[in-house]
Amino acid sequence: MQSWQEEIARGYELYRQGEHREVLKLFARLRLEYPEVAQVWHESAGMHDRMGFEEDAAPLYERALALGLAGEELVDCLICLGSTYRNLGQLEDSLRRLEDARRLQPDNLAIQAFLSLTLADLGHGADAVRLLGQALLRESDDGKLQGYNRALKEYFATVGRV
Repeated sequence: MQSWQEEIARGYELYRQGEHREVLKLFARLRLEYPEVAQVWHESAGMHDRMGFEEDAAPLYERALALGLAGEELVDCLICLGSTYRNLGQLEDSLRRLEDARRLQPDNLAIQAFLSLTLADLGHGADAVRLLGQALLRESDDGKLQGYNRALKEYFATVGRV
């Protein structure tokens, strides 16, 4: 008998081969066989998401979180769930999950990018621009950009207030 990790790897191989129906069956079986393994639920959610089944993915991500993930898996799950909620138009849920992720990794650029999209969709365009602008200044080593660093820091901090 294969481990759940080997079964998940097999699911990804089936996905690459275009065997989407088989992939969904495999992940459904894994959730039944390993109902308390958070990673099984997380990987299942991700596969549903990847295949365009966001409505099915969201509760799977939530179950993975409830079972307990840690470290990078937790952050990845929160980012993916936040993005999924945004795609479903559930913007407040998206904001909540992305803020959860940001509390864990405040400088994570992926979190900031997804969070800025949700903020913009919520009508908080200035907050979205501020978040991305500050991340850009912090992470960029572009000499041309850095020449304007002091001014841009001030402008990004006050965007929307002019």
